[in-house]
Amino acid sequence: MKNFEIVMEIIGQTIFETIDTNKDSEEFKTISSFLSAVRESYMLVQWPESQEYMEEEWFDEEAIFCGGSEEKTGDSAYFIPLKRII
Repeated sequence: MKNFEIVMEIIGQTIFETIDTNKDSEEFKTISSFLSAVRESYMLVQWPESQEYMEEEWFDEEAIFCGGSEEKTGDSAYFIPLKRII
């Protein structure tokens, strides 16, 4: 998760250095909203790639099984928090 935090910090600093830093501006609000959404985002990881995450301590609590859509996602597909992938 450390890499994720580093990437988010770099992106945030870079973006906010190039826009109006007025926290009431629409640009600021939109970018802040986007960065918040990224922090809470999940990515679909299909088998066999999903297997590498199954042994992680956080997996049972944070990963979401994508059951019922196997014809689209394949067997053992999970939504994995983006912060755990980067």
